[in-house]
Amino acid sequence: MKKFAALFFPAALFAAEIGYVDLDYVIDNSFLKERVATDNAAEKKILAEEQSAILQEMAAIRSEQTTLASLLTYQEYQQTTKEYDLRLREKEARLQEAFERYAAWEKSNSALLYDELHAVLKMVAAEKKVRVIVNRPNTVLYGERDVDLSQRVLDILNKISERDKATTR
Repeated sequence: MKKFAALFFPAALFAAEIGYVDLDYVIDNSFLKERVATDNAAEKKILAEEQSAILQEMAAIRSEQTTLASLLTYQEYQQTTKEYDLRLREKEARLQEAFERYAAWEKSNSALLYDELHAVLKMVAAEKKVRVIVNRPNTVLYGERDVDLSQRVLDILNKISERDKATTR
């Protein structure tokens, strides 16, 4: 019997140092979800405007090229076609750069979101004296109510004044 109790004693000690958080609940109910959606909509609008302007410029180049085609000799047309193709490739490159900038912004914004969440998780872990926090929906089969830290994390996320400073914009 002593071997049996000794075998489970470390597990009981370790279990006391674990808390869980339902990240879906926290994100869905925090100001972060609204802020991320607002920021994302603004960035998408900027991208759409830039894309529209570039596509209009490309259409104007093609129209100009078509108009000149009937006015030029074959050699002149061949030369201007190279120039127009170069201008179109430059516009396509600008369009690609715009999409890449948006993707980089999105990646950066996601990193800031996770930095913010990590700072709060770290604060709650210290406050509740837990060493491990797991994401409830994916891993916890059973947990007592006092190890569910979801509401505390949400409260802190939504109340920046409890933190030293916000880690995101």
